[in-house]
Amino acid sequence: MMNMPEKDPKGDDTSEARPPEKDSYAVDARYARGVQINSGPGGNSMVNNFFEQPSLDEDLRTLRLRDLEGAFRKFIECGRDRQVDLLSEYERAGEIANLICARKGPAQCAELLYGMAAERFMKRLGELTRDHRSAVMTQLAERLSKDGSGAAVRLREYAAANPGRAAQLLIGITRVDSSSARFRTHRAAQLLPGVEYVLGLKDEMAAALLRALLFRYAVDSASGERYPLPELTRDAPGLLERLVISDVHRTARLMAALGSAKLVAACIRRLRLASATRLLDGLAVVSQTGFEAVLRALPQPMAAVLLGRVSDSNAASVSGRPWTSGWPWIDAVLALMTYANAIADRLVSRAGLDASEIRNIQDIWRAACRTVKNSDYYRRQRNHLAGAAVVLFVGLVLALLLG
Repeated sequence: MMNMPEKDPKGDDTSEARPPEKDSYAVDARYARGVQINSGPGGNSMVNNFFEQPSLDEDLRTLRLRDLEGAFRKFIECGRDRQVDLLSEYERAGEIANLICARKGPAQCAELLYGMAAERFMKRLGELTRDHRSAVMTQLAERLSKDGSGAAVRLREYAAANPGRAAQLLIGITRVDSSSARFRTHRAAQLLPGVEYVLGLKDEMAAALLRALLFRYAVDSASGERYPLPELTRDAPGLLERLVISDVHRTARLMAALGSAKLVAACIRRLRLASATRLLDGLAVVSQTGFEAVLRALPQPMAAVLLGRVSDSNAASVSGRPWTSGWPWIDAVLALMTYANAIADRLVSRAGLDASEIRNIQDIWRAACRTVKNSDYYRRQRNHLAGAAVVLFVGLVLALLLG
């Protein structure tokens, strides 16, 4: 008796389905994974098998079997995502990247590198020639400046992989060709991984990054070179405060590495009194001559206040003391006037007077008054008053005699 396939209660055949014979033109959809069937007129069908696309390993083997020119031609034939994968995995990807820069342009190379993981990204940058790397990093900085939320994540990953090159990208963002220099520096400050990242850089690179982030720039009309002005960007005071709080001694060394007393003085003018005092004490440890040069670059009333707040040993070592009027209230008013711009900027950014700013104003007033009280100027006040009284008395006597 012939064995019949079992049927379920509904009468459906539950036996295992078999694929069609080789010479059959029928296609069972249950065996059509990766297969597309296009029906044409007259019932004709065309089958496309997507499994015919080569895998990444197959493409890598193909590139390894060819010389550089052949590998480059094969690379160009691939899609964008596959090109990114090949640049990540291919042993001669650095040479391919240089050919892309030379023949397709740095923008094309930057687009492919931008999609890579941070470690491979930094490795490929290092394999570019110097000129190609400079051009590609300019393109990458422009992409980062325009990227949305993804740019901050990328910068953190880049900084972890190679801190120095990440700093170069941040500097590049401040130089992107756009209509607003204020936007460029603000964007770079937004993408900064943190003050600890800046403090951990080598001195030369950290100073270069701070110079780009802290100061406005001008262009020399003759040479076309950019140079920093002693004017701070909008994000500079907040960044400086965080640097001083995090590590004042390291920050002082980086400020000294700027090599300009005027630039350092511009930074101190925008800091609150407590932070400025700490930074000056740190500068005195790094360089006594630099410390005194910064004091001379500050407005005299401000320098007098700060000199009265620094440590006694640093104050005693200063040869020429700043000028004061000798009148506590006058000196306090003059000192507040030198801090007026910095205070006003902070008030505008915070949209009101907060407790910390009130304490800062009080500290400036008291420090200015105390600076005079702790000096020899009271004797000068007495002498001035005595001299004025004598002049008035003599004038009164002469007026009476001549009248």
